[in-house]
Amino acid sequence: MTEDSHVPEPDPDLVPGPAFDPDLVPGPAFDPDLVPGPAFDPDLVLEPVPESGPDAEAEAGLSPGPEAGHDPDDIIGGLRGQPRFRSLPWSLGRGAGPYPDTDSASSAEAAPETGEDPDSSAVVTPLRSWLSSVSSVRPPVPPVVVLGIVGLVLLLGVVGTAYFAIHLGAPARARPSAAVMHRMRAAQSARARAELAAQIHTIVSESASTDRSLQHAVGNVRSCTRVAAASAQLGRVVSRQRELLTMAATIDVRAAASGAALKASLLATLRDSLQAGREFLAWAASMTSGCRPPARSTHGYATGVRYAGAASSQRATVDALWNPLARQESYPVETTSSW
Repeated sequence: MTEDSHVPEPDPDLVPGPAFDPDLVPGPAFDPDLVPGPAFDPDLVLEPVPESGPDAEAEAGLSPGPEAGHDPDDIIGGLRGQPRFRSLPWSLGRGAGPYPDTDSASSAEAAPETGEDPDSSAVVTPLRSWLSSVSSVRPPVPPVVVLGIVGLVLLLGVVGTAYFAIHLGAPARARPSAAVMHRMRAAQSARARAELAAQIHTIVSESASTDRSLQHAVGNVRSCTRVAAASAQLGRVVSRQRELLTMAATIDVRAAASGAALKASLLATLRDSLQAGREFLAWAASMTSGCRPPARSTHGYATGVRYAGAASSQRATVDALWNPLARQESYPVETTSSW
């Protein structure tokens, strides 16, 4: 050793570093784009490792670090010696872990310019984004709504199937020919004509019967024979004439060629007959006591005779319109003498 060489003397205060460990994994290389973590917060709650030593660190998921007397400049040892942070509200944001995400860090740095608390900004911003993501989740559809939609779809399917089966699947009905339609209309007209003939025959025959009864009752009163019974008979005749007039007013005569004229003549005849019966009934009521043959003629009797003559004149018109229909439908013809 030369005189120029100088061997430094050992420093008694120098703490020796850890021994070289060939199994030690080197830390990550320096990244210039690495965003630094938040500044030291004195109010940050720390959760220290409850136990130290290789076994406790292995349970906590940490690789064994250097001994207690490690070099503070040792990056790997410094990282391993960092205490673990308790999860704070910013873990609700996008950065899952004890450290806030980059957006929270940037908002915390910008807080002093606006006069806001950087700690509150770091907590509120991730919390707000989390609440927005939670509110965007739609609630599940109730089962009743699902069943209603399924039922509606099934109903539409059944209705559509029935519609196509009726309008498309079934063969089109053939329209009847003109000859068939003519026969059908003729049959309908024949039925309507037969019903009309039956109604008119009933009215005409009943009216002729009531007229004969009226003539018989008037003859008894004229001869002062059983005047009370003849008056009661006239009352029954008037009631039946009223019923026949109502029946004739309601018949439908469109099935007959001359149905309108036939109905008008028949109604006029029945009105005159009814009025004649009323006048004769009033006259017979005045003859019930003190009647001597021949019974005297009164104004009521004369009026009854006049209405009876008018009805007889109308019967000739009714016979002329009714008899063709009566022959066609096999009914007996009427004459003026038969009334």
